Amino acid sequence: MHASATELLRQFWAAVLPAKPHDLSAAALASPAMKAAKAERMKAHLEKTLTQIAKAVEHDRERAEGVSGFRYVRGACGAVAAGLTFNGVMGMQALQPVKEAVEHAVKFFNSKAA
Repeated sequence: MHASATELLRQFWAAVLPAKPHDLSAAALASPAMKAAKAERMKAHLEKTLTQIAKAVEHDRERAEGVSGFRYVRGACGAVAAGLTFNGVMGMQALQPVKEAVEHAVKFFNSKAA
């Protein structure tokens, strides 16, 4: 989840911010209309990412509290690991920086669009 959110953020900011001087990449050479359309698409994906983060944290919290059951996962080497998760508080702490970055990007887009 972290890697995909980071990539979405990278693409979002590339579409929103002005290109560096002498940048000849496809993103830098795109027309303003194309950049605006891409920023809109990335914003929609980022909003979905916020929903996914909330679901992941809630699922992790439920697993920590024993609500959604406890399962064992067999690894590639045959070892069995219980749960392979962290408690809900640590799950939120682990995803908090990504969540804040995504919220900032969505807020920036909404303020610029208004």
